[in-house]
Amino acid sequence: MVALLGPVCAGIALLAGRAFGAWFGMIGGSIAMAVCAILLWIGIAIWRDGSTGAAAAFAWMFAGVMNVNAGNSIALMNSGEHVLGAHVTDVDHWRRHERVSFADGALRGDLMELAGHIAKRVDGHRPTRFDDCRATPIVAEGWKQSDPVRLWALSAEHGPSGAFFEQTFHVSTTPDDDCLRAIEDVVAKHHVVVDPDPIYLEYVITSTDPTMVKLGGLVAAALTALVWLGVLAWRRFRA
Repeated sequence: MVALLGPVCAGIALLAGRAFGAWFGMIGGSIAMAVCAILLWIGIAIWRDGSTGAAAAFAWMFAGVMNVNAGNSIALMNSGEHVLGAHVTDVDHWRRHERVSFADGALRGDLMELAGHIAKRVDGHRPTRFDDCRATPIVAEGWKQSDPVRLWALSAEHGPSGAFFEQTFHVSTTPDDDCLRAIEDVVAKHHVVVDPDPIYLEYVITSTDPTMVKLGGLVAAALTALVWLGVLAWRRFRA
């Protein structure tokens, strides 16, 4: 019975995650999955034991959150809120949508700058992490150094990878202080001019191909089930 618990949780989490992602969005869907995980943990703890409940809840969340992302991404594509193949100069066509992926233009990684700060614990004890933002100009073909930059790609950690036309961005209006400082550094170090009406684009980890989005969620659920069965087999072998 326990052997089936992980694969069953992963399978149901796949379906529930996609539904929650489509209905409630990424944040709301993740919260809904977390509430279900807590209920699952409690239920299995009552039925069997707390450790099995915790493992099932973890399996549920891993497979579920990946499929919340898949469900949300597919819903945005189907509704037109994710504009595919947009032109960087046709701002009015895509700026009021949730996500955008471009068919032209260039991400000028050679002009990228980073700014960040040490994030401390609430009680003021030792630093725990370094929060940062990378700001990179997105420009049209034929752009010159003296031309104002209107589009700014913002990302944390290492940022986007792969071809520019395969990347997805969330259209944002409120960059944080780190991102604003990173843009100021681009201006100061590379003598770039900022457009009076800048548009900030936050990098989103997702594919522009609906088939790949669905496959990613399916792989996450299958991997969860395989890990569950593998751990059980290892424990029995050790016993």
